Amino acid sequence: MVTPTPEKRSSSEYSLQALHRLAGFGKVAYVGRTVEQDIEDELGLGVDDVCTLLSSLQPTNFHHAVRYEGDARWHDVYLLPYPSAGDRNRKLYIKFRINLSCVVIQLCSFHPERKT
Repeated sequence: MVTPTPEKRSSSEYSLQALHRLAGFGKVAYVGRTVEQDIEDELGLGVDDVCTLLSSLQPTNFHHAVRYEGDARWHDVYLLPYPSAGDRNRKLYIKFRINLSCVVIQLCSFHPERKT
C-alpha cells in the first residue's frame, strides 16, 4: 500500500496569539503516546515547560503547514531553536493543531528535529 503524500503549504493555519493564549492557560493535550514519551522521556520536560516553549514561538520559527489524507484539519509545524551541550544547532520539531472550538492545543509532535 502506498502512503499518500501529505499536502503542504507555506502559510500557518493558526494564529500565534491564540496559541500563546492557550499555552498561557496550560490548555495542551498530547495526541498519541509517542508525543508524551518524546516530551517526558527524551526531553525530560513537564507540561509547564512545554507551555513555556509554545509561548515562545515566533513567526520566524514557522516551517510549514501540513494536512493529511482523511483529516481535513491543518497542522502547523514550527522549528524552535533548543540548543544542547552536544548540539548547539538543535531545534525542536513542534507540530500542533488547535481544536475546532479553539479551547485546546492538540500537540501531535514535540521532539528534537530528526535529520532524514
